Amino acid sequence: MSEAVGEQAGRPSEPSQSVVMKFGGTSVEDVAAIRRAAQIVRQRLRHRPVVVVSALSDVTDQLLEAGNTAARGQLQAATETLQSLQQRHEQLVHDSAETADYERLRPLLEADFQQMRELLRNVAGFGEFKQALETRVPWHR
Repeated sequence: MSEAVGEQAGRPSEPSQSVVMKFGGTSVEDVAAIRRAAQIVRQRLRHRPVVVVSALSDVTDQLLEAGNTAARGQLQAATETLQSLQQRHEQLVHDSAETADYERLRPLLEADFQQMRELLRNVAGFGEFKQALETRVPWHR
């Protein structure tokens, strides 16, 4: 409804702006924190919130660690870090979602983590290729 129509009907018009709410890190580190964030959003629904959620606490650092570990040729260790992250995310969804929602979301999580495993394999493979090139082709520099 436009502001003019709202005013004509004798009602104050609602502001046309939304509020942006960003949560990340410790504000979404576990189920309790996510529930607190959801409650904050629910309290501001009349302001038409736009909600932005970034990585859980320590996830960005762990992803960087996994990538750097893979780049050093330690694919197994990198994959173990990623597996730990996947378990954390799956547990969080399991603990916070209804059973039907968990069953619907779990394959999506698996697909995302499968893509990340493939990326780690590619990073590790590129490191091996680069190392082989540098040691076998002395003129390549």
